[in-house]
Amino acid sequence: MIRFLRKFLCVSCIFLLLASLSMFMMMHLIGSWNEIVLVDQEKQAHIASLSGRKICFVGGSNLSYGLDSYRVQEYFGMPVANMGLHAGLGMNYMLYEINLYVNTGDVVVLVPEYNQFINYYGSSALADLFIQTKQWNNCLMYKEWTTYPSYLCSKVFTPSLLKRKVVDEYADNPKGFNEFGDYILHLDQPRRVFPCLPLTERPKVDQIHIFTNEVKQLRERGIKVILLPPSYALTSFNMSKSYIDEIASTLEIDSVPFVVSPARYALNDTLFWNTAYHLSAEGRRLRTDLVIADLDSIGIN
Repeated sequence: MIRFLRKFLCVSCIFLLLASLSMFMMMHLIGSWNEIVLVDQEKQAHIASLSGRKICFVGGSNLSYGLDSYRVQEYFGMPVANMGLHAGLGMNYMLYEINLYVNTGDVVVLVPEYNQFINYYGSSALADLFIQTKQWNNCLMYKEWTTYPSYLCSKVFTPSLLKRKVVDEYADNPKGFNEFGDYILHLDQPRRVFPCLPLTERPKVDQIHIFTNEVKQLRERGIKVILLPPSYALTSFNMSKSYIDEIASTLEIDSVPFVVSPARYALNDTLFWNTAYHLSAEGRRLRTDLVIADLDSIGIN
């Protein structure tokens, strides 16, 4: 028994030492990475600066890479904020954030990526944001604790072991956004080969219910909320169709349906740049045409 306790105490001390060392390394290295998630602060500053009625797009990188906000603003005559950044921030955080900046009469266009109905509370990207911005209270409240080990390995140990970081000059560069929040650095770059990105598990119905309740609360405040499907490469869409149909049917049962069929935004693979969600310049133009047409048919003015 005494031997067991000694081993237990020894292992516990080693674990606490490693955890403390890891946290120290993360805190010491904050600011030494060029993080895409930090653009969230710039997007908040932009939306906070807008006065009067506005159109706010909320979702993941399918929006940042695939929308021409200037054209939307010119067509509807209302200021536009593209809050789309990274699906890994989670719809839970995105809805919390947008609630801070919208008022009665505003238009919120929600365009969640399909995997966000599987991981509603976010992934390591959200942990990244909290740590980079030193939101320690949010770190403690964040539910997905399993993301922190992967975050630590990707940000501290792996670069240290490899002695280098893989940097893509044209993808996810924090300097690649325009004043509306659109990512534009990739627009003149040739299309890259990328793998299919189908959904690998069923959507979580309980998380969809949480999402739709949040939408209803926004509507109760007099905010016009519109739910559009994300742009998604056709091959990946077809491979995921049964899961997407389940998402769409659950949303409809909850009285928060997509305003158009998800198939409308299932675009040819050749229109995507480097992932099944990131559109090329041509794809961005076509998707913006679709968004303007859909919002116009609903009537948002």
